[in-house]
Amino acid sequence: VYALGWLREVGNRLKAPELSSAFGLWQSSYERRATAKANAKAKSLALDRLSLETQLDELKADAAAVEREDGVGAHRYHLADFGLDPAEIRLRFERYSNRFLSEG
Repeated sequence: VYALGWLREVGNRLKAPELSSAFGLWQSSYERRATAKANAKAKSLALDRLSLETQLDELKADAAAVEREDGVGAHRYHLADFGLDPAEIRLRFERYSNRFLSEG
């Protein structure tokens, strides 16, 4: 009850003509600061976005370069990468395919 009465008294004081211009100045000052802060944040986010877009473009270029070098995508591997002989694996696969495809 005490706080509500005190709040009412403060509100009535702010309605006084001599304080209304001071309140208006405070409000416009606050709004300018809030707008400046929001603009600074937006500018910072725009710079971050630009940086991320640049990094993405660089990664895409790197991936395209890898694909041109290998002829395959960045996440594909050659059998030789695992110490396997491609000719031997091809022969084993042919035997396997012939065995199961000719039984049908």
